[in-house]
Amino acid sequence: MSSWQQYTEYKQSLSPLMRTLLQTGELVVVVVVVLALFSAFIGTSSATLTLEDDALSLAASDDLSVEIAYTDIQSITLETLPDSFGTCVDGKEGRNYSYGVWQSDDWGEYILAAKTNLTQVIVIQTEDQTVVFNYESDDVTSQLYEHFLEVAAE
Repeated sequence: MSSWQQYTEYKQSLSPLMRTLLQTGELVVVVVVVLALFSAFIGTSSATLTLEDDALSLAASDDLSVEIAYTDIQSITLETLPDSFGTCVDGKEGRNYSYGVWQSDDWGEYILAAKTNLTQVIVIQTEDQTVVFNYESDDVTSQLYEHFLEVAAE
């Protein structure tokens, strides 16, 4: 007799109340597993952006955190989200969010923290690195870009 058949017979031997509790427990386990798989495969990460007086900090996970002093910024542009971010070197690519260290023909090796369902990204270049990101919505991303232009003009 298979384990599954033994388990089925065991369930049938339980009182109706215990059988209902066991079935509820089984359902809870299935829901938890489905939610965990959904989170792992779809990607639910989001970035945290902190604007300080002299720098910006961007964190997209425990693995990715970068701070850029405003004085180190050599260029900043607002660009259309590319068809492809290139190749993920070290990070994560989800359905709605991608982050980590990436490699592309346009930006070389760069740091990425972007929602893929938006249409714009901010590209910041310093002497040592390129950082590509967006935040919350296209409107917020555009406002951040304008803020950085004002800070650079000061």
